[in-house]
Amino acid sequence: MRGSIRRHGKAWQGRVDVGLDPQTSKRKITYVKGNTKKACQEQIAEIVAKVTGGEYVDPSKTTLGEWLDTWFETAIDGVKRPRTAQRYRGIIDRHLKPGLGDVVLQKLQAVNIEVTTSRAHSRARRCYFTMPSFRRHSNPQRARGSCV
Repeated sequence: MRGSIRRHGKAWQGRVDVGLDPQTSKRKITYVKGNTKKACQEQIAEIVAKVTGGEYVDPSKTTLGEWLDTWFETAIDGVKRPRTAQRYRGIIDRHLKPGLGDVVLQKLQAVNIEVTTSRAHSRARRCYFTMPSFRRHSNPQRARGSCV
């Protein structure tokens, strides 16, 4: 891993070699910008530390929905039992993609997940009160309208 810094107008530009692309065997270069030389050096040092530690992820515009589809096709479909794969696909399509499918993977934060899960929980509570057949067969304490 090597990095270099140069002046680019009034700002500084850094360039870091992050290794080889496994598909094309060409070098992958990541660029960083900073207002000061020191800021640029810090960004380069951070990237180099992530690359050497195996934590570096190349920036991309892949969404969570696209990644989930790829994951399902490579890791689940044909590997797990058909019923298990069907269940995973249902969870992805019904619960994960509607709320989080359009979020770019690089920008996914815990807040996005918390908001989506809280919305799902509130929908489940509303659903509980509108389903009389479920109330009939459930716990009598819940049937009175308390949400546990």
